[in-house]
Amino acid sequence: MKAHGGELTLRSEPGLGAVFTCVVPIAVSEELAQTQQRRQVLELDLAGKRVLVVDDEEGILEFCSLYLRGYKLEVDYCGDGSEALKLIGNHAYDLVLLDLRMPQMGGRELFEKLSAENPSQAGRVVFMTGDSSDEATVEFLDRSGRPYLLKPFQIDALDDVLASVCTRGGPVPGPGR
Repeated sequence: MKAHGGELTLRSEPGLGAVFTCVVPIAVSEELAQTQQRRQVLELDLAGKRVLVVDDEEGILEFCSLYLRGYKLEVDYCGDGSEALKLIGNHAYDLVLLDLRMPQMGGRELFEKLSAENPSQAGRVVFMTGDSSDEATVEFLDRSGRPYLLKPFQIDALDDVLASVCTRGGPVPGPGR
């Protein structure tokens, strides 16, 4: 405890038991301070941009929606590619987070339709997948030239994608984390 700048105390009374108290000071690391500063800048740059999250996992939709709204983004979400195609027909999105494997129309099929019919929206796609060991999936991701997030992804990987939206006008090609 002393090595961390804290202290450990003990209070004991015979027949009544003992109480141990651990006090550890809160320290803000330089890395944490940089992350907080980066997120503040992102929030200013991203406010009002529109994001579509397409995933059949309710937990992913809820997490992404809550997290992205924290940046004051406008967030739409749906559970499959056919619903996403309708939403994309009605709105232009600054970013489309797209799961590869979903029932009905999956992310691969939606991306191929967008590439043919709406290339500017296809250029805003970032894939999300937990299927990185499947050779066909890896080949598709490489061939698509789009960035991707491997599930479960880290918050900083999502922040990197968001930063690319505001600093370069869209997600940069290449593999994600």
